[in-house]
Amino acid sequence: MVRNFSGGWKLTNRLGGVNPESRMPHHDATVILAIRNPQVKDFIMPNETDDLLDISPEGIPRTSLPPEPEELRILDSMCDEILLSDDNRGPSMEKLQSLVARQPDALSGWVAMGRIALANEETITAYAYFRVAYHRGLDKARGSGWRGEGRIPWEIPANRPFLRAIHGLGQCADAIGESAEAKRCAEFLGMLDPDHPL
Repeated sequence: MVRNFSGGWKLTNRLGGVNPESRMPHHDATVILAIRNPQVKDFIMPNETDDLLDISPEGIPRTSLPPEPEELRILDSMCDEILLSDDNRGPSMEKLQSLVARQPDALSGWVAMGRIALANEETITAYAYFRVAYHRGLDKARGSGWRGEGRIPWEIPANRPFLRAIHGLGQCADAIGESAEAKRCAEFLGMLDPDHPL
């Protein structure tokens, strides 16, 4: 898979395993040909850190999404506080909405809004919030090198909002009778991390 980065072309080695004997000149630079599976031929530029790739001990590619903005790290505790309060439409909710408005590309804000809407039995609203987080999470996963296979594990904190979005979307789909979508969400979540706690 080729991606055009500033400064040149880069193909990440999704399956790992670089053959040090497979080198070829390419526009005054040395390109390493990485082959583990005969069907996959990927390139990485030498001396360039491949921060998109992590291989588990079992040889399964693992992807880490970009971390959420620093100011959103309070969202879990804020969401719990709102859910435990008698009035979850008060100042704390307004603060949450303000955070989401400032950081609309972040997943955790949409997930928090989805959790609160679901707790209020506003299922369609929750479905919409989780779907926004889900699609933005897919974009972030692809931007981090994920190509539809491998793990996006829960143990990496930056991945949790995306996994929560999938789980929440599945809950809402099940609640409105979209059993096929609920099943797809459960299967997708299990594929990304079979040991997730959700």
